[in-house]
Amino acid sequence: MRVSAIVRTGLSVVALALLTAAPAAQLCPAPTDTFWKNDSLPQDPGGTPTGISIIPGLCEGEAAGTYFQMPPGMGTQRIKQVSVGFGHQFGGAGFQSLVNVEIYEGAVSFGAGGSATLGTKVFDLVQTAGQEAQLASTAINVIDLSPYNIEVSDDFVVAIRMNFNVSFPGCPSNGAPANFFTDNAGGGSCPAGVNLLDELSNGWVDPAVWGPFPPLLVLCPTAYAGNWVIRA
Repeated sequence: MRVSAIVRTGLSVVALALLTAAPAAQLCPAPTDTFWKNDSLPQDPGGTPTGISIIPGLCEGEAAGTYFQMPPGMGTQRIKQVSVGFGHQFGGAGFQSLVNVEIYEGAVSFGAGGSATLGTKVFDLVQTAGQEAQLASTAINVIDLSPYNIEVSDDFVVAIRMNFNVSFPGCPSNGAPANFFTDNAGGGSCPAGVNLLDELSNGWVDPAVWGPFPPLLVLCPTAYAGNWVIRA
């Protein structure tokens, strides 16, 4: 992760008309389904200009994750779809990336300094299907997982790994301006124990606790704010 790139540009807030390749898919496939999200954006923005923050410092090989805690007695959940926000910080359309989808089951254990240990990996799109998902800017991209019969009966993490940023490959020194985004519209909070980052040098961390000089300087909210727009 290019921390310097995040510090320089991660707090830029843009109001964009978010798109979905299939707007109806932003809602659950069935009315009895449960919609999981930690972000504050509308469930279906519907093309309305919405404040978000692009996080350019996330490099290829790194992943953003959201931790969903299941209420007691919730029962087994079948994950039919996941979605993730991907956009360009100047609102440019047509930027693309190839990502992996990973799902982990079980409570996340948070250690000293912001380290995080995830539960058991129960799904990996590349390993299971031999293919990646393609994202396009600027949108909440929906990824259909219904063919894979993924079930969880405990807390779970949905992680989206940046495998290839088509327009900005590698890890540019100034960050990749087309990247994942958060719901920060100019005053976003940064709750601990919700957002996760698989950082190339340190593994899984909680960005609200981990950073270059914790506890005085941590990634969130020092360098960026808000919750990842990652849903299930």
